[in-house]
Amino acid sequence: RDRYQIGYARRDAQGWGWEKRGRLLSGSGGAWDAYHQIAPVVLRSGDQWRIYYNGHFEDEELGYRWGVALGKAEGGWQYPSREALIALDSTAWDFAGNAYGDIIYFPEEHIYRMWYTGFQGPLAAIGLATSRDGIAWQKRVEGPVLTALPGVISPDVLFDGERYRMFYVQLALSAKGMGTQIMSAESKDGIVWENMTEVLQPAARWEGKRLMRPHVSYFEGRVQLYYCAGRGGDWQIGAAWCEAEFVPQGRWRSAPLKAGGKLRIKYEQPEGTSLSLTLHAGGNIYPLTLPQSQTLRAGVFMDTMPLPAQLAGKNINIELQFHTTDTHRSPVVYEIVML
Repeated sequence: RDRYQIGYARRDAQGWGWEKRGRLLSGSGGAWDAYHQIAPVVLRSGDQWRIYYNGHFEDEELGYRWGVALGKAEGGWQYPSREALIALDSTAWDFAGNAYGDIIYFPEEHIYRMWYTGFQGPLAAIGLATSRDGIAWQKRVEGPVLTALPGVISPDVLFDGERYRMFYVQLALSAKGMGTQIMSAESKDGIVWENMTEVLQPAARWEGKRLMRPHVSYFEGRVQLYYCAGRGGDWQIGAAWCEAEFVPQGRWRSAPLKAGGKLRIKYEQPEGTSLSLTLHAGGNIYPLTLPQSQTLRAGVFMDTMPLPAQLAGKNINIELQFHTTDTHRSPVVYEIVML
């Protein structure tokens, strides 16, 4: 059987398909991930990237563990350790492996949170682990945060500043065997989940009976859902979309930070929406104009702006205000960096 490794692809110029660009990772050099490397989760900070992934030393369904590679896009990847990030524990609820998850970094708390699939033989549930540096992880001692027989797997978690939304896979056993569907749930704290809702079931012949590994993004005015599916072992990537529903306005404010000389922001601003940026320091408000100086792609811009000289070295808060006259469209901020 073929070994799995991690590659990457880019959207084609027309935006209809994807072009493969080659392999990124082929293992840490340790024994634990020597056979398979799968299920990447990518985090970016400036020009530094992290690829979290699941590895295995043989071709088995159970026993996967987490690893990470650090580097810059498209090359130069380094592994901080030849060992897995989280060791398997024969006394734990997830003794048969931990894999297929999602990781979010919360800068105001300086903490990483990982929602992951924990395996208990043929059963599976979703657990939570935390880390200060993204390398040393501590699993939640109280056990899984989401369970539903015969199993739930592959969480993809979004946080809007107030609530969490998880897209995940629900296993279903029938007379025709094991199948899956994609579900969603909501949470105030990332631990207690409610409002479980069906999102997507297998429909096309190529999908077989199983949809796996959901990943949700909002861009180009739509909520995009990518997923894996396949008949037998022939896995492929599918896509679905829906219209979003937004409130007319919203606000985000950063934690206090030291002002630098410049501010860089990458953002999407669809028609019928607006985005404003202000700096707050010592009771004063300093508005900054977004001139859309560099176009990255249609509707997506990058601006690099000098900050007022009187703010140099002072503690400031960055505030973003989002407005829309179209409930299906919203501005999106991809990155905001102090230079």
